[in-house]
Amino acid sequence: MHSRSLHVFVGVADSDALAFSIDRPLVKAALLYGDAVTLASPAASLIARVLHTPPEGALETLIALAEDFDLGDGPRQLAAARATLVTEPEAPYRAERIERLDRIARDWWEQVRGALHARLQAGGHGELVAAARTGIIRLDPLDIGALASPSDFAPVASDAYAGRIDTALAGLSVPLLDGATMDLLRQRASGVAEPVASSNGPRGREGGMVADWLPRLPLFEAASIEEILDIRRELAAHIARFRAAVIEFADAVQPAVWDDGFPHEAERLYRREVAPTVADIADAIAATGPLRALVSRYADRPGLLTPFVPALAVGLAEASAGIELGALGLASGFLAANAAHAWWLDRDARREIEGHQLFFYYAAGKRLQ
Repeated sequence: MHSRSLHVFVGVADSDALAFSIDRPLVKAALLYGDAVTLASPAASLIARVLHTPPEGALETLIALAEDFDLGDGPRQLAAARATLVTEPEAPYRAERIERLDRIARDWWEQVRGALHARLQAGGHGELVAAARTGIIRLDPLDIGALASPSDFAPVASDAYAGRIDTALAGLSVPLLDGATMDLLRQRASGVAEPVASSNGPRGREGGMVADWLPRLPLFEAASIEEILDIRRELAAHIARFRAAVIEFADAVQPAVWDDGFPHEAERLYRREVAPTVADIADAIAATGPLRALVSRYADRPGLLTPFVPALAVGLAEASAGIELGALGLASGFLAANAAHAWWLDRDARREIEGHQLFFYYAAGKRLQ
């Protein structure tokens, strides 16, 4: 059985960082499927920088975000005034003035953090921030440090993001990529843009399968991140077999994940292999159960109960407590033994069902319902 731990890389090529157009179905698919998850996008980079910037780095980040948060040239002037004081040891009240400038920077920083949190909450990303704080998902800062100008953010973030995609496609993680990123990869593969640095490895196709299949689960979009994590914990024993199935299917697919033919191949596999198998699992579960097993056994061999029918009839007719209780005791003992046998059959059947590679997919869908 395949039990390799999987790092899932979610790539979202949003053009406007403050629009926070994060593809939540992709994030949820990654959280349900992967052991570790990284979200890379300009928006995630901005969130990471604001969430994790230490106080001493606040002023530099304020300069980079001044335009986006309507701070004007204030942060840059504040930084210039502070730098002047630092280089003038003899300036009067130097320490007090530096402290006052730092206090102003901290106040601005808290206002910016508050504004960012308000935008995230309004966009429905509050759970994402909470998950990032706990380490369940890592928001990639894209190694963007202090910028000379806010206008530098887009090209720097774009170059860093492209590098992350190349690394993911090289096989170091399972990539789940949004439509804009896939379009970029298609352009690069066709020679319109820089060529794709990596080969068409199975990890990319595996990520494409996960991105195509998991969001099909009922009410996947309505589920919260917390509910997704609950499902993952509940079904932890079955995830390895599901991963093995995804890898097996990915190995059978020829198109690269960015090729036009890949979505059609993923759909074909889903309709041919996944949907019918999940339906078979549902039917098998509906057909199991100790009571149903007992009914089936007696329907097949009705003579099993005949020795006890006369005893029960005599007991009821003569109203003899001793005969009646004896007959009932004998019958109940027989039924109990058969019920126990049926329970064991039911348990074995369920073990066989739960051992199927796609049981995780079926169970996750039922849990979401």
